[in-house]
Amino acid sequence: RTHAVMAHLPATKRVWITRLRGEDSADVPIWPSLDWTACARLLDATYDDYQVFLDGCSDYDLQSAASYQNSRGVEYQTPVREVLMHVITHNHYHRGQIAQAVRQQGTEPVNTDYITYTRQR
Repeated sequence: RTHAVMAHLPATKRVWITRLRGEDSADVPIWPSLDWTACARLLDATYDDYQVFLDGCSDYDLQSAASYQNSRGVEYQTPVREVLMHVITHNHYHRGQIAQAVRQQGTEPVNTDYITYTRQR
């Protein structure tokens, strides 16, 4: 289960950047079967795509609505800034799930608290 959640994280980032660019995300799997190397590659490529997208965004663009269909085909319009907030916070939820699964297996997970990360940088 932990591996599946880890593959889900870069996959959903890919789904959202696809939607933000106005492209159809229907063929982007939300729960792919990826090995660790493929997860890292997808995350790196998606990070680069977000960088390009954000470099091209004005304040007006961030306030405007992104039109997209969710994985069930329901159409939505959501401000770009709100989509980006979801992309940022979505990982937090799943990191908690992963930490809990690791603890249940008798191991102490790494600290995933953001402020701890920033202090260690």
